[in-house]
Amino acid sequence: MWIVSQGSMRVHDSTQFPKTVMRHYQCNSMPEAITAWGGLKNDSETIQTASAIINDIEKAAGSRVFEMYFLDSRSYLTFVFDDNLERGMAYLNVGFIDHRVDLEGSVPTSEKGVWRTHLPTAKLTSSSRRQTSRIETVLCGQGCGIRVSVYGECSCGWNPRKLDSDYF
Repeated sequence: MWIVSQGSMRVHDSTQFPKTVMRHYQCNSMPEAITAWGGLKNDSETIQTASAIINDIEKAAGSRVFEMYFLDSRSYLTFVFDDNLERGMAYLNVGFIDHRVDLEGSVPTSEKGVWRTHLPTAKLTSSSRRQTSRIETVLCGQGCGIRVSVYGECSCGWNPRKLDSDYF
């Protein structure tokens, strides 16, 4: 489905507005949505772990997953909860999940109000699990307020790899 990047307005095609992105919505079960996204390479143990973490986020937030989607870049899978349809509550990346509630075992990120829980796919030492690297994610340069992996792309189409190193 085509979405205007500065918000959540749905449009019929990308020609209606200059900045639109394709969201691939997943209406199936959480493990099936994670498999469809493809970032965890069908690793059933990691998919189960990621699903369990999302369930923990639901419990901590007192809310439920309303929709799941990924962009064409497939850099992350977004989980939007039913109490705030304007932004994601959790973002599943390869190796970690960023989320807006503090869970036991999670670590704070450089963005205020966002924590990270590492997945078994993350090849980290115990000391690196306690701290996060500032270079892993950046705030969208177009003002969306979305945290973007340095290897990904924001839903508005902004790509941090096209910037010079001053932003990192």
